[in-house]
Amino acid sequence: MATDMDPVQEKLWEWASKMEDVSFDQFGLAIVGIGALFFAYGQVPFPHTRLLIALIGLAASVVLWFHMYATRKQYLTIKELLRDHKLVKAIVDVQSWKDKGVFKIFYHHVSRVMSYFMALVSWAWLAIILARLGISFQILVILSWIILVGVAALIIIRRYQDLQGARSSYSVR
Repeated sequence: MATDMDPVQEKLWEWASKMEDVSFDQFGLAIVGIGALFFAYGQVPFPHTRLLIALIGLAASVVLWFHMYATRKQYLTIKELLRDHKLVKAIVDVQSWKDKGVFKIFYHHVSRVMSYFMALVSWAWLAIILARLGISFQILVILSWIILVGVAALIIIRRYQDLQGARSSYSVR
């Protein structure tokens, strides 16, 4: 650990690092769990049970979506609090490759991409629930396109903000 950190700052950085690791682990488990729920949904012949499985899938994906977003925000807040320490400055230097070349345009932090993915999974579960409740396929297709275009726009807007320095995910300003 960096020698210029006091014990509280060391613990704070340790906590932030573990928090980010836990999010990645939870995402991996969630992918397996969501896959199992989709499989179960397809295999169960009873309509009410299928609806229950879809509701569980929606709840799980929404909770994970919010958790991943909050974890990233907390990590960035801690990184900002410790920005003057050698360790954090070194991490910012190591991560500087993300702001060069083709990566400057196309790279998004993994936790951001995972958050977008969980939003789309949440929509998939909600679409299944709405279909089970009788919403027409055509309406669901139109809503799906609107959401897909919205997510694509959000990705472009967020990257533009990163490049403008208004909201950098990679460096501490």
